[in-house]
Amino acid sequence: MVDLVYRGYGLESAAGPRLVTIEDDSGCIAPLPHHPLHGEDGFSWGYGGSGPADLARSLIIHALGNSALCTTCRGTAVILHAKVIADQPEPTPCTRCHHGYTVSMDLYQQFKADVIAHLPLTGWTLSHDAVMRWLSQQAGPLGAFDDLTA
Repeated sequence: MVDLVYRGYGLESAAGPRLVTIEDDSGCIAPLPHHPLHGEDGFSWGYGGSGPADLARSLIIHALGNSALCTTCRGTAVILHAKVIADQPEPTPCTRCHHGYTVSMDLYQQFKADVIAHLPLTGWTLSHDAVMRWLSQQAGPLGAFDDLTA
């Protein structure tokens, strides 16, 4: 099993402003994919705002992998109906997820409040195991993903 670590680089880092990377035990590094829902300004931490909310959501989505994908739309956030009208199927927004993922707003907002808001502004590390432990302590199956809140 590969041990993954998420690392956040603060404003004064040579790596650049508010960069979050994924590191494995072999030293490979990749940026954490940003799944914006609250803003396009990127990740942030150390307080409870939109950047920290996007970081919390993105960390949970990455930690869960394919388990976070919506099974209705298969992560596309749209549904193509089987009935074709005028030879063109019209996609409609999926109402079972948030932009292709079933991570509830309540879940990642709580992760933001419990963890992300307390990370030091100068930088931090957080293990994949720590994220999964936090998730396992939440009510219901991984935070009751079916309880979507807009």
